[in-house]
Amino acid sequence: ITQFKESIIYLKTAYYWRVRGIDAQDNLTPWSDISTFEFDYTTSPNPVYPLPYALPDSITLPVHDDHTVAWPLFIWDTAHAWPQGQSPALARAADYYILTLSTDPSFVITPTFQITTTGLAATPTIENPLVKFADHQLYYWRVRAMRDGQPMGSDTVRLTRIDPTLSKLQETELISPTYPPDGFEAVGDPPVLGWTPVRGADHYKIELSHDRTFSTIDETAYPLFANYVPWQGKLTHLPFGSYWWRVRAESEPNTPLGDWSVAQHFNLSVGIATGNKYDFVPASYPSSLLAVGEPETYSPTLSLVATNPLPAGDQSTVNNLHMLLNRVNLRGSGASNLDWVIAFSTPLTIETALQYGIYIDVDHVENAGATSDPENHQITVDSFYRPEYVIYIDRDPVAALGPQQIRLYKWNGLSWNPAQPLNGIGGDAWYDNATHAVQLVVPYTAIGAGDEDFSGSLALTVFSTKAGGGQPIFDQLPAARNPGNPMLDNPVFVSDMPLPLYPFNTPLFNPTIFYDLPALRWRTPYFDSVDGYQLQVARDAKFTDIVETWEISEQSTAYFFGVLPAAFQSLLAYGDNESYYWRVRIRHERYDANASHFDYSFWSPPMRFKLASRVVGTPSVSTGAQVSTTPVFWWDRVEAAAGYTIQIDNDANFSNPEVNKKIDPNAFTLLDPLADGVWYWRVAIRRSDTVRGAWTPTLSFVKHSLTPNLLSPPDKAIINTQPTFQWTAILTPTVQPRVATPRYQLQIAADPNFSTPKTYETTATSFTLKPVDSLSDGTWYWRVAPIDGKGNVGTYSLGQKFYKEYQQPTLLVPAQGITVTGAISFQWSPLTGTASYEFELDDDPLFNSPLKAKTDNTEYTPIDAIPPKQYYWHVRMVDADRQVGPFRVEVGMFILKANKLFLPVIRKQ
Repeated sequence: ITQFKESIIYLKTAYYWRVRGIDAQDNLTPWSDISTFEFDYTTSPNPVYPLPYALPDSITLPVHDDHTVAWPLFIWDTAHAWPQGQSPALARAADYYILTLSTDPSFVITPTFQITTTGLAATPTIENPLVKFADHQLYYWRVRAMRDGQPMGSDTVRLTRIDPTLSKLQETELISPTYPPDGFEAVGDPPVLGWTPVRGADHYKIELSHDRTFSTIDETAYPLFANYVPWQGKLTHLPFGSYWWRVRAESEPNTPLGDWSVAQHFNLSVGIATGNKYDFVPASYPSSLLAVGEPETYSPTLSLVATNPLPAGDQSTVNNLHMLLNRVNLRGSGASNLDWVIAFSTPLTIETALQYGIYIDVDHVENAGATSDPENHQITVDSFYRPEYVIYIDRDPVAALGPQQIRLYKWNGLSWNPAQPLNGIGGDAWYDNATHAVQLVVPYTAIGAGDEDFSGSLALTVFSTKAGGGQPIFDQLPAARNPGNPMLDNPVFVSDMPLPLYPFNTPLFNPTIFYDLPALRWRTPYFDSVDGYQLQVARDAKFTDIVETWEISEQSTAYFFGVLPAAFQSLLAYGDNESYYWRVRIRHERYDANASHFDYSFWSPPMRFKLASRVVGTPSVSTGAQVSTTPVFWWDRVEAAAGYTIQIDNDANFSNPEVNKKIDPNAFTLLDPLADGVWYWRVAIRRSDTVRGAWTPTLSFVKHSLTPNLLSPPDKAIINTQPTFQWTAILTPTVQPRVATPRYQLQIAADPNFSTPKTYETTATSFTLKPVDSLSDGTWYWRVAPIDGKGNVGTYSLGQKFYKEYQQPTLLVPAQGITVTGAISFQWSPLTGTASYEFELDDDPLFNSPLKAKTDNTEYTPIDAIPPKQYYWHVRMVDADRQVGPFRVEVGMFILKANKLFLPVIRKQ
């Protein structure tokens, strides 16, 4: 949940919760079992990683998440106690934590792994290994917070499954750090260190050092897996400072398996609080941070950031350094700016004038910063901590200390800017006789905190010297790492940032991918003025392309902030993206009655993660790759899918999809028919109506419609009339067949390639040509294709041929070869489908110059007289489309003789 809706939270009161699912049609699943929790002044260590394991539902959700982890690494959040009725009633941290790993949920049997540590994470090492560890095993892990030897809050138990074969990181030959990024700014607790696993490694050796050359080693450990938590297993906290670390694989103890990794470093800051009139009220002038403040609201332990291990030995010593950010007017009533308050203890009296200096490094970059001292003192600084700001304080044995005696210098990249008196920039300063402390009030932005590229932490060293150029350092706080060489090489880092805990920062080469938007977790501060948190998610590390800004805050001014969630789970659907960055900052309590008057802490370091979507599994077409009837596209259901999008196109690039459809189920029936040919399809999940996931690889199928069987005319048939074409109906291959196509297309051509066909459409399974479309005699080819409801012409049947030849009339009169005398008439047998007949008569059997005639009858009598001789004749039919039939091969022949005139004999009588 992003915000607890009740305006009042009741402590030590049972809250009940349950959950149920809602599908894309707003259908509801049954409610889950009911669980309960309570808010309290004492909080428990909330588990952060691994995520809770549950057996995946592989039947109804074949494509699902699996929270199995590759190796044991355990992270949790801080536990707190706000004692009631005591003074001061401020948050108290656990002294240490006990982590236990077991196969037994009651933790009665011997644990597989157990460690006691002050930090917030741990992983097995050779020094503290796993016992009877087995891959694929379910384990219960418990974190118990301890304070003053007693459990604090309640135990937290989670289930996890560990399987090293499921590592998302490929084993390599060359070891490389994966997280945190080099130069990471940690606050309060060190970050978890990670690296790429090495092929054949039995374990790893890791070294931690303040010295980037590793000439001195602060910690050596032998982790069993590709993670380590600095200082784990110790009952003290890792001291502040910059730490370089490197790791190498070993096949057995002290037997390297390759070289050391590249060295990287992180900076560990002391978390500082913000003085606030509702939370922490520091002691007012003329007192200092070293004094107890208002009842129940402040203790000097809250602001102590560094001590000198050596007791005060002379008048030049500086012993205890305290720091706060502050919104309380320490000079009296009225508004106050946001200031740094810096106080350090000194001798009560001095005999000669002294000068105190504070070197402030704000970027922690090698060779960045000043190359000289602004007042020409003989000071050597480690090149990693060169200052961008220096404050000098003149202390006189007699005169009172005031802001006019404080000078602030700023390095401009080439030289020091002229000194600014502290009172000239709104600062303040005084000496507290009661606590022997010099206290400075420095405006928040005066020492780089307001700069856009501010690192988020200050690295400070306080020292004593004498006025005048060329003076050496007398004492420094924190003390130099090498007392024999008192260079400034050990500053105290301070910060007000939250510490991101999960997800781990993912470098670009790291293949770790999230398929669900992860819950973003950060460390709850042990103490601070916390009114809420603000978080941003962006697509770039500079946060210029913001995806979401979230904020949570309380409505009142309570100092108790344990009920505020140090976690964010977005309710929005995020699209897949190579890089998302997130950062978080504290929203401090308001500093006056106006609820809009509050300050934010520095932003935490940006953390990157990659979000991709699950790809649907086993996408298939019901008909197979050859589609002839209405296909159904289906695929495995995917966890966390709000729906799916399917695309179908005849272009593999999906430039203009024929189908581009959002659907809710994991199947799609194609109702609109497709044209025959090669088609491509793909499907993706949707996280919401508008946010689509990754496509499946492009799949293809061939649409090949069913074709009818050609019935008549039969293949290679010879016909003597204009044909009637007949074919079988196309039916669905179902139990109760249905007509599968509304129309058919017939093609008739004189060549087998149908280069210039005659094309006809019909709703019937037969077709007779109209007289105007009758075919001439010769060889013809025909085929039929279905036409779907969208007008797509399907696949044609295989072509069949037939020979069409009209019948030849039978010559009747005159009989063959007879001699005819006188007038002649020609007769022949009638033919069906004849519109007329063509008659030819010639004395040449080749009919080179025939007498031609046309008649509608089966008889013809020449009008003109023809001379006597031998003649040849034949007849052919002509149909209504003027297509002519063949003449007979055997022509008629007769001999025509002239008529003889016999005159009558006239006799005389």
